[in-house]
Amino acid sequence: MGDTEVWELYNFTADAHPMHVHEVVFEIVNREALVLDPATGEPAQPVQLSGVVRLPEAWESGFKDTVNRLSG
Repeated sequence: MGDTEVWELYNFTADAHPMHVHEVVFEIVNREALVLDPATGEPAQPVQLSGVVRLPEAWESGFKDTVNRLSG
């Protein structure tokens, strides 16, 4: 209790997916897409991040209990 943790959430689906964490509030720090396999359109294995970091949108500021994890 009272500690700060940094979590990384990955969405391996083709769709946006809401992630809900029970009894925890959090802030969105940034987003980064997964590298996709050009042959399948699925995330490359092993998982690789694109290197293009996006800051949260204005409406994503502040404490949350749910975040919409975008794909790609």
